[in-house]
Amino acid sequence: GGQTHLLSAGGDRTLRRSSIWSAQQDCELSQGRETKRRSMHETSVRERRLPPVLALASSQRRERDWANVVTCHAGSPVAYSWDTTTKALAPHTLAARPAAPIT
Repeated sequence: GGQTHLLSAGGDRTLRRSSIWSAQQDCELSQGRETKRRSMHETSVRERRLPPVLALASSQRRERDWANVVTCHAGSPVAYSWDTTTKALAPHTLAARPAAPIT
């Protein structure tokens, strides 16, 4: 129990989970699904990542049952869900109505 991790987003377009107790538990959450979906003509992995994170929210409540982090990204019309138990992007996105890029 208790909150033992810190979520942060970097200028390198990553979402990281850092342990307050042990650096060995630190990790970057995988964007594998999105980097594969984007054009392979984009030369670097950084260019294939999601845009920079503008805001994020999380909850430890029932984190083993469903995705427990949501992020909003610059210029994106949807918010992305993340699962900290699998350390990866979750399959669901949340769209605003009416659809509008996040600024």
